[in-house]
Amino acid sequence: MRRLFLLLVITIPYLVAGNHQYQIIDKNDRQGLANGAGEELIPPIYDRIGWSRGEVELVGDIIGYKLNGGWGLITINNKVLTDPDFYHLSILDSAHIKAAIKGRFSNKLFFGLIDTEGETVVSCSYFDIEPLGSGFEISSYDHGSIKKGFLNDRYEVVIDADYTSVEYIDKSLLAAKNEDGKWSFYRDNMPSYVNHFDHFEVSAKGIIVRRNGMYGLLARNSSDFTYDVQYKDILWNDGWRVLDFPDWEISSLGLDSVKRVKGDSVALRDEIFITYLNGTQELLIDGTDIFGDRNVELVMAKSGYLITRDLDFGKWKLSKTNGRTIISDQDSISFDGLYFFALNEKKWDIYNRFGRKLSLKRYDEVKHSVANMIPVRRNEYWGLLDFQGRQSLSHKYDDIGEGTEKMIAVRYLGEWGVLDLFGDWVIPPRYDEIEFCENLIKANRGMSTTLFGYGGEEVFKGGVEIINMGTYLKVKESDTTFGILSGRGEMLLDPVYKTVGEIGGMYFGQLDGSFVLVDSVANNRVRPEDGIEKISGYSEGYFKIKKDGKWGFIDENGKLRIANRYTGSRLFSESYCAVRLNGGWGYVDKSEKLVVQPIYEETGDYDNGLAVVKYRGNYGILGIDGGWVVKPQFERIGHNRGSGYILVDQEQKVGVADRNGKFVLTPQYESVEEVGNGLLIVKRKGKMGIMDEKGYVRVPLNYKQIEVKGDYFVMKLD
Repeated sequence: MRRLFLLLVITIPYLVAGNHQYQIIDKNDRQGLANGAGEELIPPIYDRIGWSRGEVELVGDIIGYKLNGGWGLITINNKVLTDPDFYHLSILDSAHIKAAIKGRFSNKLFFGLIDTEGETVVSCSYFDIEPLGSGFEISSYDHGSIKKGFLNDRYEVVIDADYTSVEYIDKSLLAAKNEDGKWSFYRDNMPSYVNHFDHFEVSAKGIIVRRNGMYGLLARNSSDFTYDVQYKDILWNDGWRVLDFPDWEISSLGLDSVKRVKGDSVALRDEIFITYLNGTQELLIDGTDIFGDRNVELVMAKSGYLITRDLDFGKWKLSKTNGRTIISDQDSISFDGLYFFALNEKKWDIYNRFGRKLSLKRYDEVKHSVANMIPVRRNEYWGLLDFQGRQSLSHKYDDIGEGTEKMIAVRYLGEWGVLDLFGDWVIPPRYDEIEFCENLIKANRGMSTTLFGYGGEEVFKGGVEIINMGTYLKVKESDTTFGILSGRGEMLLDPVYKTVGEIGGMYFGQLDGSFVLVDSVANNRVRPEDGIEKISGYSEGYFKIKKDGKWGFIDENGKLRIANRYTGSRLFSESYCAVRLNGGWGYVDKSEKLVVQPIYEETGDYDNGLAVVKYRGNYGILGIDGGWVVKPQFERIGHNRGSGYILVDQEQKVGVADRNGKFVLTPQYESVEEVGNGLLIVKRKGKMGIMDEKGYVRVPLNYKQIEVKGDYFVMKLD
């Protein structure tokens, strides 16, 4: 027996504690402890000596033992410090043993701490506990989520186990992150900053924090802000330096109100302004941020409502622009101008534009409204709701398509027809598809197309493809032959032409180099024998035509009014037309009198009795009599028919002339932009401002950037 004991001792490693060696005694499937000389210290009466995870080492003069399935603590002198009441014991650090018990009503383990005297210093009530800095990180578990907290070295709860993570900064400062990814700070056992920061950086000089794209600075050893959270950046360079966001002013186009905001840029989304702060989106109404500290994307802003999506959780929300919530925590929300559609748990709810829920029923699928009626699907079939959410058409249709105020296309038993809003058939369900045109209903079945009036009467039927072009119908008989039907279904041009179209309220067809032109009742205005090669424009009762390779004009009856003698032509404007003759451009009137000689390189249309022309490489402005109103000395002249002319000289300086050609701004500006409402955005010496068309300053030239966004000026201060 002595020999067996020695053999077993030889195979078991020694434990070293201080200057002493110890060894595990293993006898008859029981374990104890002996010193280095083999003298028994703890008799071999325990299931195991060591720790739950298999470690075999001492903490000071104590070690774990297992008896009857439970763990306890014992000294090397065989003094039992704790009963074997624990499911788990392991070494946490040189002063603490991590202990666990099982829950009363589950198999979950709950952890706490025992000191080296065997005293329970932290009750077994946590999902886990681990060393962190000078204290301990504690964890809780709830519905699949692990939350973190912190105990100090006095075993006091500094941070409840409610956070996704905890960071130890120093003995007096900790940071905790919540479910939304926001950080708060705890100092001296008290929450110091619970402002929910997005990010932080710690240095010996202070704590730089970021929230909603803005930076601030916290003092390192106090609870004070050195700089509030409002800056673009904060940098250290032999002292703290703050970078501010650019200042912007937002004004109506009438310049009657001004709001000031800060940001890298400003955008108008639907009816709401958004500023961007270091890439973070901030929603503004009347200069007020209504996003708060939420990480939210604006999806829609219309009719006094906002649709937003939470970027952290993916949930959608509908609210008024005053912040009042209508619907929240949805999987999707859309708006068709009349109704809101909200998806949650794969079912749809419908709300009117005032935010009132229309029906207690929920639907498998919805479509945007047709004629104020709402297509909805339940149990595989479609029906219609009226504007109050009441059933208008019962759920028995395969699908619902487009419609008008008085009728709607539906698919029933696999085929399409048209119902009125009382549920009576206007067109029986016999077709592959239905399309509503301007005055007709187009129904296709196989290769055949039928046109119906809105009363259901058949007006055309044929084996051709008909394409809705808005004001007329294009007939396609083959890939190379086309015709035209009127909005009443009458054939205006037989499908024999290579090209067809509408011009000046009439319809043309082109075939083999010749054109035809007919009116809305199929009367011929141009025949193939007239030899017209092209019809390319209409203005002031005259069609521009090309015949025998030269340009001229015919009237609405097809009569030649301006002879086809010109190599180039524009359209008539103020009864004058620019024409090219003998290599130069001039003007003729409607009697073909040459009122301005063809000596110009380029010509524009007359407006208010003036026309921009190019002469000897420069641009000027001619009067109605052909005399110079503005001499040809400019590199470019831009014309705005409402306000006048922008002129650029050879040195790229910009000026402005009014509609009569009179200078209101001499060419001394770097840029001038007409924005309507009688106002101009001007730039001079790198600064921008706003002037009116009479040359008066409306907004001083103090801005780095001015843009028009919707009905507003957005101005960046220099």
